[in-house]
Parts: sequence; structure tokens; C-alpha cells
Amino acid sequence: MTTYYTEEHPLVIQINEQLDVLNRRKQNIDDTIEGLPEIQREFLQLSEDTAINREIYLTLLKNYEQLKVVRAGQIGYARIIDLPINTFNAIAPNKPQIWVLATLLSTMVGVLLVLLKNMLRNVVKDPERIEAKTGVPVVATIPRSPLLTRLRKDKKAPNRLLAYVDSNSLSYEAIKSLRTSLMFGMTTPEQAGQRAKVILITGESPGVGKSFISANLTEVFAQLDKKVLIMDADMRLGELHKIFGMTQDNGLADYLSQDKSSQNMTNFAQNNAQVPEAITTQKISNLASFIHPTNIDNIDFMPRGEYPRNPASLLSDSRLNNLMTELSLHYDYIIIDSPPILAASDAMILAQYANKVLMVTRYDNSIEGQLVYAVNQMNKANIEVDGIILNDVQQGIMSKYSYHYSYAYGNNQ
Repeated sequence: MTTYYTEEHPLVIQINEQLDVLNRRKQNIDDTIEGLPEIQREFLQLSEDTAINREIYLTLLKNYEQLKVVRAGQIGYARIIDLPINTFNAIAPNKPQIWVLATLLSTMVGVLLVLLKNMLRNVVKDPERIEAKTGVPVVATIPRSPLLTRLRKDKKAPNRLLAYVDSNSLSYEAIKSLRTSLMFGMTTPEQAGQRAKVILITGESPGVGKSFISANLTEVFAQLDKKVLIMDADMRLGELHKIFGMTQDNGLADYLSQDKSSQNMTNFAQNNAQVPEAITTQKISNLASFIHPTNIDNIDFMPRGEYPRNPASLLSDSRLNNLMTELSLHYDYIIIDSPPILAASDAMILAQYANKVLMVTRYDNSIEGQLVYAVNQMNKANIEVDGIILNDVQQGIMSKYSYHYSYAYGNNQ
């Protein structure tokens, strides 16, 4: 007000007088309150607070009632579409749907894991890639025999040769083709009086099927009226005796572990042209007790024998050289089933007696890096691997590498 009027204006003077009166009254009240006891002063303060709170409460209550009236006056927009029905069945979870989705999801995850595993596993499959990686030709691809595979699932069933189980299969024909290529690919040994051609069958790791190849290759050579000896030189885990239905007793390890006195007699007989016939007869008789005829014509078998303490040292002894020299005089073919290269060094020792060294690897199972490493190990030992046999190839894959001619043999049954 003083913005528009001066202090001498009658209205300003009147208001100032009223303010003075009110201030004096306030001062009197304050003096009166200060003169009251403490309890009364507190009571007055609380009474004032109560009055203020009551006014606030009444205001809020009034607003609440007004809002109730407003809400009651609104018209709802909801309407009933369907009346509820009690089916006594749970709405959720939907178990059949969950099972179907879980099955589909688990199947997809399983398939993806298998595909990922196959992508990460660098296994042998393509013969051309094998030849490029190792520098060794693939001389044979042996298809899987479905019939023989089914028989092997029965653990009680004995191991059988293809000639007696699945003679019309692609597998058996592939073994025969391998026989033909070996016959024309090996020359007659140069040593005087020695006629046997020695074939060493090995593999880069266990489980590639080298014993399967050795046994069946022996059988197809014997068909040609050739005298064949198959030798189980895997003195640790050899199982050729099971294929031929024989025992492992009196075999290679037992012969090489004989007392050296009998071996000295053998050496003397070989180096002395005037040796008495009785000594020569005793030498042959001694060797014959470790070579067993099989129930297949033209096939003799030398099992692995009792497990020795150190097979490699036995094979490094001169007795093995004497043995191979003697055997070469009596057989057309000697097939040696040796231990895997990555498991033992025995194959490198035995390879010096072989005219052909063949390495077996299993399709979609053997690791490519292990195969390359095994070939390199043989090369470092100055041993040439003459060929690789790709074993257990699925028949659907064979169309990539050869003509599908199984119908021709099926019709000739």
C-alpha cells in the first residue's frame, strides 16, 4: 500500500493504528502465556495443533466423500462376453505342449551337437585328401559289410571271415581286388632259396580293423592254392586267434622267448653246410610246434603267444631274423599283423622283413592328424609305407570311389 500512498495518507495512518493495537494485544497474550505454568502452556500449544489437524482432517474427509460421489456417477465400459465354465481341469501348465516342445528342442540340440562334433573332428574320409596329406596312395577302400556288422553286435557270436559270412558283398570283392594289386605289385624276393612274399599290415591306432584285413587277405591268397602263414605279431593285444577259432598259446612270443641253446643250434645248422640231418630235423620240429594249421586249406597260423615283458626287445633279437629266414623257405606269402604304430614301435622293427607295408585306417573314425603322424614316424625310420587301406567305408559313400556292382554277385548266388 505504501507503494501508492505516503505515510501521511489517512488510510495508511488508520491501518498503522490497527496494527499497533493488534501488536499490543499479542504482546499481552504472550505475557499472559509466559506467566502460566509449563503444563498449561503445553496444553495451549497442543490444543492449537489439534484444532489445525482437525481442520485438515475435515478438509480431506470432504474431498474423499466428493470423490466417492464422482466414482459412483461414472458408467462402466466392461461387458460380459462369455459366462465362466468350471471344467475341473488345470489351465496351466499345458503338459502335452511342454513335452512336444521339449522333445523338439532336445532333438534339435542333439543334431546340432552331432554336426558340431563332426565339424570339429578332423577324421579320415576322402581318399584323395588322405593321399595329399600323407603322400601315400590309397590302395584299397573296403566297404562295411552290413551282415558282418550285425553278427558282431552279438557278443556271443564268434568272429568270422567274410568268405563264410558275406562272400557276395562288396567288402569281400574289395579284399580280392587288394590281393590282385599286391600280387602284381610285389617282386620275388632276391635272397637265394627264399620264395615267400612278406606283407606287413599295421594301423595308426587300435580299432582300425587291421586284424580283419589281415585274416581276410590271408584267406583270399589261400584260394589261389598258395601256402600262406598269418602271424599275429601284436604280442600285447592280438586277437587273430579268435577269428580262426584257436588259442593264443605256443606262438611268436613263446618261440622268441626260448632258451638260447636251442637258438644256437639253429644258427649252427644254418651256417654249417655239413650239419647232420638230425639237427636240421630237430630245428624244423621245434619251429613246427609254434605254427598251427587252421581248418582252412593252405593257411597256417602263428598266434601271439604268452604276453612277454618286453615285446620290442624280443623282436629286436636275432632270433626273429632266423625265424623269418626259415619261414620264408616254406611259404608263398607271410602276412604279419603288427601292433598299431602309435601304440608301440614293434611295427617299425617288423617292417624290415616285409616286402610291402600297408597301413589300415578306419573311415569316419580315425583322426587325420594321427594317420599323418604315423606315416611320418615310419618315414623317419627309413620305412616306406607302400599303401593305405581305407577300411569300413559306408556303402552309400562307395559310389564316389567305385562302381556299384554288388548286384552282379547277388545274381550269381
